Amino acid sequence: MAEKISTKINENITLLQRSDGLVFGTDAYLLSCFVSGVRGGYAAELGSGTGVISLLLASRGRFEHIIGVDIQEEFCALGNENAKANALSDKTEFICRDIKTLGRGDLGREFDCVFCNPPYIESGSGKQNDSAKKAVARHDTFGGIFEFAACAARLLKFGKKFYCVYRPERLCDLIDAMRQNNIEPKEIVFLHPDSDSAPSLVLALGTLGGKKGVIVRKPLVIYKDFEHKEYTDEMKQIYDKGEIRYDRTGKLLF
Repeated sequence: MAEKISTKINENITLLQRSDGLVFGTDAYLLSCFVSGVRGGYAAELGSGTGVISLLLASRGRFEHIIGVDIQEEFCALGNENAKANALSDKTEFICRDIKTLGRGDLGREFDCVFCNPPYIESGSGKQNDSAKKAVARHDTFGGIFEFAACAARLLKFGKKFYCVYRPERLCDLIDAMRQNNIEPKEIVFLHPDSDSAPSLVLALGTLGGKKGVIVRKPLVIYKDFEHKEYTDEMKQIYDKGEIRYDRTGKLLF
């Protein structure tokens, strides 16, 4: 039987996680740092799981309100439980819906921002998880990157932002999915575990109905040592500030 595990994470958030589900990791945290807020704006998270990304953003005051959507009822309940435990129920809510059938206006409004950490393994490929709930989170059985981008396009106001963290080996699929749904890629950041390793994550920003033209940022290196014990100075600053921002010359702002 699955257990609930309580963990203290960044921004002093107490996070309840399920023993049979995916746990909070670097990809979720860095996506939360990459998402720019909109004062008084409304955001939606697709595939919200425990709600951790929405909770991090809400705790920083990035949006007026965030609605998280997940197909697994247990995780929606857990997201709402986490929101209540961290006094963020007035800023976040989590509902059980299928992103493939979620239409424009179904959440009561259009959004200034949609973000997601979607399943990145194609259904039927890769190592299968012992836990069915982990398998749903990692494999695109209930929707792949095209479905996530399509749902984002239906929810967004024209000209507003879509953020995603994904795997570099599927970057072509991500860009194709965005463009097929009128989301133009505007910014890409590759994240490397160390200076000798290939990228393990990619952060992407797109604009619904945006003009062509994408900026590929300077790669971010997570660890300064090959044992992965010490963060680079840039990553320490990102963890300290809870954001990834650039000036006009492309330098990180801290």
